[in-house]
Formats: sequence, structure tokens, C-alpha cells
Amino acid sequence: MLFGLSLPLAFVESGTWLLFVVVVAISGRSLRLMGVDMLVYHGAYTRDERLDRDGT
Repeated sequence: MLFGLSLPLAFVESGTWLLFVVVVAISGRSLRLMGVDMLVYHGAYTRDERLDRDGT
């Protein structure tokens, strides 16, 4: 997590704040999409078998 924060903060210190905003916006969007994906497809069926069948 700290490595992920160090990249955008390096852009801020170098004066390219717009690039920082773009990186943060893309990162935030991808995190939101992963969260939605986990909520929608949790326990979904794949190849006619549940993902959590038999505790695996």
C-alpha cells in the first residue's frame, strides 16, 4: 500500500500535480469497480459449480 502511495506523491513533489490527479482518479475508479464486482458476483456459479463449494 505504501508503494502505491509513493508513486503519486512523487508526481506531486515534482510539480506535475495534474498527473497525480489522473493517477488517483484511475486508482479510485478501479477500486470501486472491484468492489462492485465482488458484491455482484460473490458466490456466483462458474462451470456449474459454486466457487465456495466444499469450503474451497
